[in-house]
Amino acid sequence: MSAHYSVKSILHTTATSCLAVVCLVGACSTGIISAQVDVYDLHMRGLMGALASNASDIQVTGQKTFPNPAVVAWIDVDGTQISYPVAQPTSTMADDYYLHHAIDGTPHSLGCPYIDRRSSKDGQHVVVYAHHLASSPVLFGELANRYQQDAFDKLGNATWRSVEDGKVDRTTIFQPLCALRVPASYEAIQRFSFTSIEDMKAWLTELAREASACTENWQTAISGARRVLSLITCTEGNGHSMWRTIVIFVSGDQSEAG
Repeated sequence: MSAHYSVKSILHTTATSCLAVVCLVGACSTGIISAQVDVYDLHMRGLMGALASNASDIQVTGQKTFPNPAVVAWIDVDGTQISYPVAQPTSTMADDYYLHHAIDGTPHSLGCPYIDRRSSKDGQHVVVYAHHLASSPVLFGELANRYQQDAFDKLGNATWRSVEDGKVDRTTIFQPLCALRVPASYEAIQRFSFTSIEDMKAWLTELAREASACTENWQTAISGARRVLSLITCTEGNGHSMWRTIVIFVSGDQSEAG
């Protein structure tokens, strides 16, 4: 890998650049997992308070507020149960703070989806991490096998609602481009700025050619791309997976205010 892609580690426990450890062991007790997930879902919904229980209402009304300042976005992925608020660690937090804390800052083993601090909610390349809990669709668990073409083909669009001052500021629709199963040390995805749109497209083309699953018209999708959304989780939800599933979405950035 060229120096062009070299980045600091998101975790400081290893010498090489690593994607966040986003898997949780759960094979020991299905009952415990189920109860934990149910409580987590109630907790997340409770934290949203003034929000409707589903994000589609936010889009329709445009008037819902996010009372918690940690909420910087909301992510939905069609064809899955993914519908969550998204956080981003501040400069005073550890890079992986939200792997171990709910969005209100409460310590919680399931954490919450969060943006890589080197990225930004309105950036050209938004990178979001969340846990994969074994045998459960909670968080990004439903993305873990999407590097397989048949599973990838069932994915729909991702809707990214950027939040500013407690309200939805901008809505962007991203379409699935490709998915990869890569080592935790994979560096190519850890790129957050580009010298030009053509530079970004060349980078996307390299990733798509390496991917194990792609949309049928991936060249056309890349030709119109202006922004990229990468969702990352552990491939195996066993607590020590060294593999990551990366699902990449692209958008022509036809965003709508509110």
